[in-house]
Amino acid sequence: LGLNRNFRAGLELSNGTYVKWQAADDYLNPEFIPEAISIFESSPDVSLVIGEMPPVAEDRTPLPWDEEQRGFISGHGEIVPRLPIPEAVESDDPVVRFRSVVEDVTRNLIAEFVYGVFRGSTVRSANTLDVYLGAEKTLFAEVLLAGRGVRSKSYSSQRIVHPGHFGAKGFKDTVMSVNPEFSGRFAMPAARQALGYSKAIMSAPLSAGERAACLGVLAQKVMRPSTLSKVVKPGPQNYFGWGR
Repeated sequence: LGLNRNFRAGLELSNGTYVKWQAADDYLNPEFIPEAISIFESSPDVSLVIGEMPPVAEDRTPLPWDEEQRGFISGHGEIVPRLPIPEAVESDDPVVRFRSVVEDVTRNLIAEFVYGVFRGSTVRSANTLDVYLGAEKTLFAEVLLAGRGVRSKSYSSQRIVHPGHFGAKGFKDTVMSVNPEFSGRFAMPAARQALGYSKAIMSAPLSAGERAACLGVLAQKVMRPSTLSKVVKPGPQNYFGWGR
């Protein structure tokens, strides 16, 4: 199936009030889901509850932080960056939330937001989770345009950093994990991601002014020299988010 088709299959089979995906090699925090449900029940405008995912070794020992490297250091020498959840996802302004996804959720290939807890009715009505690298970020945009995000006080899962974990893969291997049918020839994930953001904007319950502002945020991102070349260049190495 690959990662994204697996996400979609699980979503299609779900029928609960809330939806959460879970990585097979991470440890779920038992306090996270009850906290998320409490937030949803008290805040009907919330569409996503997100918790940080602290990196740990296979024996669940927290990885040490190296200030010089600006990352956590694993036992096999991998440098794991700290990926804080942007404060702006909690804004009451959907334009601010959208800008945060487009500009701030860029430093990891598969954004960890996907392992938050979603309001089921919101995420099941979303239609931007396609099969290409970066598609989960268009899903976040669509969900956060429909409602606020909330950063939980508790972490969601401990992220196990072992030599074969997803984040340790090379770029092409990551692309193949997302879509095993990828041929390595003509693929334009950056352009598809830009179109996905546009689709999310046009389907969201926004005012005309908010819609125009979100389109402006996207246009500003796409036209930036560091990302424009990625939009028009075919191949796997043109990921829209990476490198901003």
